[in-house]
Amino acid sequence: HWREVLRLVAGRAVSGQVDGEDVAFVRNQMVNEVLQSRNDVNGVADEHILAVVFGSHPYARPPGGDQQSVSALTRDDVENYYAGHWHPNNAILILAGDVDPSEVFEVAARAFEPWQRGEVVGGASVPVPEMEENQVRAVNLVEQQGFEIRIGLGAAPLTPEDDLAMQALNFILGGGRDGSRLATALRARWGAEQPVSTVWSSGREGGFLLLSTRSSDEGLRAVIDACLAVITQLQQEGPTAGELETAKQYLTGAQLFGFQTSGAISDRWLNVEVFDRGDDYLEQYPVMVAALTSEDIMRVAGQIMRTEPLAFVTVGTRVHIRGQLSPFGLPQHVSVYGRTGAIPAIEVPLPGPSVEASPEAREQALALV
Repeated sequence: HWREVLRLVAGRAVSGQVDGEDVAFVRNQMVNEVLQSRNDVNGVADEHILAVVFGSHPYARPPGGDQQSVSALTRDDVENYYAGHWHPNNAILILAGDVDPSEVFEVAARAFEPWQRGEVVGGASVPVPEMEENQVRAVNLVEQQGFEIRIGLGAAPLTPEDDLAMQALNFILGGGRDGSRLATALRARWGAEQPVSTVWSSGREGGFLLLSTRSSDEGLRAVIDACLAVITQLQQEGPTAGELETAKQYLTGAQLFGFQTSGAISDRWLNVEVFDRGDDYLEQYPVMVAALTSEDIMRVAGQIMRTEPLAFVTVGTRVHIRGQLSPFGLPQHVSVYGRTGAIPAIEVPLPGPSVEASPEAREQALALV
């Protein structure tokens, strides 16, 4: 049914018509999701570390918004966004499956023919802000047992080669989970129940390295110190030959795994198109991975990794901190139910009648009240 589905998708893209009741329904769903997210300690920690690392940069804002900003969304907002962004000259169409390419182009051209080019509203590129000193935020969650810990840093955009080296470095540091440097060091001290991982995420305007772990109420500083010690060691010594080989095997295997379904293939090619990797990027990827050296890892480690300045976020009961964060900077204390500070303040319109009430209606309302 791909031809009919493609025509339906094209019809929605071309029309741009939005129903007010649909907007209200989705808006209420989004508000409920934001409220429910306050019960997810990991999600709260991730949201705040992005806000601390990126400050006023758009990357600092939660993709799902916050209660105030989502509550203010109107049908006009949705239609204005469509008018400024939904144009064929700002779109990528990818179709993967058992189809004839020439027929795909023919059907797509016919389905999307009514869609007119337009001026795309786009803001200027914003560089990732550089931190001059440590930034520390303590999110108070009463009765939380222990602390959820996040350590993060932002980075300028990397070349495809350096980004690949950074992916390997992330795997060695903490992305490899049980076999990573961090897992080995922390679990040797605190046991197998000590969770720790790192994630490297790159976008058009910069990258983000995130370290996630936990601690007991009394072990907050000790866990942070142990993590920073592992980072310092990796910076100074670089990866072992075994670590580099394991990382390369993982990156190669992950690419093969990414071609198991049509949806995964579409996602891979979408990434290539969005980041302008070139038509031969996926073909050359295994070659680039095989060519990675310890010197490449050391180069990006010196370029990206550091132990200061960093962003630190903890989620836990404030009274249990007892100065454990003071060696890393003066902590900013916020409530788990408060705003991250990344989204500008928005005036939410109060609900009210859309028409003037008649005298009879006022009398009925007064009697009811």
